[in-house]
Amino acid sequence: MVKFVAKFPIKPECVEEYIAGLRPCVEKTRREPGCLEYTAFFDRETNISTLMETFADEAAAKTHTEYDYFVRDFSALSKYYAGEPDVEKYSEPLF
Repeated sequence: MVKFVAKFPIKPECVEEYIAGLRPCVEKTRREPGCLEYTAFFDRETNISTLMETFADEAAAKTHTEYDYFVRDFSALSKYYAGEPDVEKYSEPLF
Protein backbone atom coordinates (compact mmCIF):
# COMPACT_ATOMS: atom_id res chain seq x y z
CA MET A 1 0.00 0.00 0.00
CA VAL A 2 1.16 3.53 -0.80
CA LYS A 3 -0.37 6.67 0.70
CA PHE A 4 0.20 10.30 -0.21
CA VAL A 5 -0.89 13.36 1.71
CA ALA A 6 -0.67 16.29 -0.68
CA LYS A 7 -1.30 19.86 0.46
CA PHE A 8 -1.83 22.68 -1.99
CA PRO A 9 -2.02 26.36 -0.97
CA ILE A 10 -4.74 27.98 -3.08
CA LYS A 11 -5.07 31.66 -3.99
CA PRO A 12 -8.02 33.06 -1.97
CA GLU A 13 -9.61 34.65 -5.02
CA CYS A 14 -9.56 31.33 -6.92
CA VAL A 15 -11.00 28.90 -4.38
CA GLU A 16 -14.32 28.21 -6.11
CA GLU A 17 -12.69 27.75 -9.53
CA TYR A 18 -10.11 25.42 -8.02
CA ILE A 19 -12.74 23.28 -6.29
CA ALA A 20 -14.82 23.09 -9.47
CA GLY A 21 -11.76 22.00 -11.46
CA LEU A 22 -10.64 19.50 -8.84
CA ARG A 23 -13.94 17.59 -8.67
CA PRO A 24 -13.63 15.81 -12.06
CA CYS A 25 -9.99 14.92 -11.31
CA VAL A 26 -10.99 13.27 -8.05
CA GLU A 27 -13.92 11.43 -9.63
CA LYS A 28 -11.75 10.03 -12.44
CA THR A 29 -8.98 8.99 -10.06
CA ARG A 30 -11.41 7.10 -7.82
CA ARG A 31 -12.25 4.85 -10.78
CA GLU A 32 -8.61 3.92 -11.46
CA PRO A 33 -7.53 0.32 -10.90
CA GLY A 34 -5.59 0.16 -7.65
CA CYS A 35 -7.01 3.38 -6.20
CA LEU A 36 -8.18 2.58 -2.66
CA GLU A 37 -8.89 6.12 -1.50
CA TYR A 38 -8.84 9.55 -3.07
CA THR A 39 -10.40 12.17 -0.81
CA ALA A 40 -10.20 15.94 -1.06
CA PHE A 41 -10.46 18.30 1.91
CA PHE A 42 -10.39 22.09 1.93
CA ASP A 43 -9.66 24.37 4.87
CA ARG A 44 -11.28 27.73 4.12
CA GLU A 45 -9.40 29.45 6.95
CA THR A 46 -5.96 28.65 5.52
CA ASN A 47 -6.98 28.05 1.85
CA ILE A 48 -5.17 24.72 1.91
CA SER A 49 -6.47 21.87 -0.21
CA THR A 50 -5.46 18.43 1.09
CA LEU A 51 -5.67 15.25 -0.94
CA MET A 52 -5.53 11.90 0.84
CA GLU A 53 -4.46 9.36 -1.76
CA THR A 54 -4.10 5.62 -1.21
CA PHE A 55 -3.09 3.14 -3.88
CA ALA A 56 -2.79 -0.64 -3.68
CA ASP A 57 0.89 -0.56 -4.63
CA GLU A 58 3.70 1.46 -6.22
CA ALA A 59 2.62 0.42 -9.72
CA ALA A 60 -0.91 1.80 -9.24
CA ALA A 61 0.50 5.06 -7.83
CA LYS A 62 2.87 5.43 -10.77
CA THR A 63 0.18 4.63 -13.33
CA HIS A 64 -2.04 7.31 -11.75
CA THR A 65 0.45 10.01 -12.77
CA GLU A 66 0.58 8.71 -16.35
CA TYR A 67 -3.12 9.00 -17.23
CA ASP A 68 -3.73 11.75 -19.78
CA TYR A 69 -6.36 13.45 -17.60
CA PHE A 70 -3.94 13.57 -14.67
CA VAL A 71 -1.29 15.31 -16.74
CA ARG A 72 -3.79 17.69 -18.37
CA ASP A 73 -6.20 18.42 -15.51
CA PHE A 74 -3.75 18.70 -12.65
CA SER A 75 -1.48 20.93 -14.74
CA ALA A 76 -4.46 23.20 -15.38
CA LEU A 77 -5.13 23.44 -11.63
CA SER A 78 -1.62 24.71 -10.91
CA LYS A 79 -2.63 28.24 -11.95
CA TYR A 80 -4.64 28.40 -8.72
CA TYR A 81 -1.71 27.54 -6.43
CA ALA A 82 -0.49 30.23 -4.05
CA GLY A 83 2.80 28.40 -3.53
CA GLU A 84 4.49 25.04 -3.88
CA PRO A 85 2.58 21.89 -2.95
CA ASP A 86 3.79 19.77 -0.04
CA VAL A 87 3.54 16.03 -0.74
CA GLU A 88 4.36 13.37 1.83
CA LYS A 89 4.60 9.69 0.87
CA TYR A 90 3.98 6.77 3.21
CA SER A 91 4.61 3.20 2.14
CA GLU A 92 5.22 1.17 5.29
CA PRO A 93 2.19 1.07 7.61
CA LEU A 94 2.96 0.18 11.20
CA PHE A 95 -0.28 -1.75 11.78
